[in-house]
Amino acid sequence: IEAKSLRRSLDSMAGKVIGVVDNSKPNFHEMADDIDELLVGKYGVAKVVKYRKDAVGAMPDAVLKGFVEGCDAIILGIGD
Repeated sequence: IEAKSLRRSLDSMAGKVIGVVDNSKPNFHEMADDIDELLVGKYGVAKVVKYRKDAVGAMPDAVLKGFVEGCDAIILGIGD
């Protein structure tokens, strides 16, 4: 079996839709707001889509599907 990378590089951030998944770690929602402002203001991102999930467990399948189909890139929240 040949391993394949699912990662795609973006040619540019301008005009792209970026998803941000907040995993409910303390203060990540505030950082997500800063990321939103930076991506739109400095890099010309068209839209930032945010979703706050429970700290434990996966995103609902419908939400995940929407992110995969509607976003050019996704940032997953981390931290402690």
